[in-house]
Amino acid sequence: GNLFYARAVKRFSVGSLATVSIIFAIVGAAGIYGIGVLFHEIQLYILIPLFSLMSLGIGVLTPATTTILMEAAGQELSGIAGATLNANKQIGGLFGTTIMGILTTNLSHNWNMVIVVAFLVNVIMYIATWLIASRYLYGKE
Repeated sequence: GNLFYARAVKRFSVGSLATVSIIFAIVGAAGIYGIGVLFHEIQLYILIPLFSLMSLGIGVLTPATTTILMEAAGQELSGIAGATLNANKQIGGLFGTTIMGILTTNLSHNWNMVIVVAFLVNVIMYIATWLIASRYLYGKE
């Protein structure tokens, strides 16, 4: 995702790359969620492409949002913007790890349910990201 972003940002706007990457992440996570709901076992030949699509979306979204933030901050505020970005990524990682730990601990008797609930949470978070970004970021380019 990061390598793709480095080349694609020369041809496409950062906002459009962020939008497409969020869509990829949503489609991948929703696909895994849907397969988990429909079938008791998820086959690897279905899981791998969906997970790859989601990972590509996240891999492009991360540098795209960094670019949007740093451009919005400008040169004089770039230090505080970078520090804030890193702190927020760490806090987000803590929340994500905590949520997935709670799910795994409480649902570990049924791994299919762990997958279904975990990817439902992912879909909800990606949609929230999309809504927030479209409201506050994309119009600022």
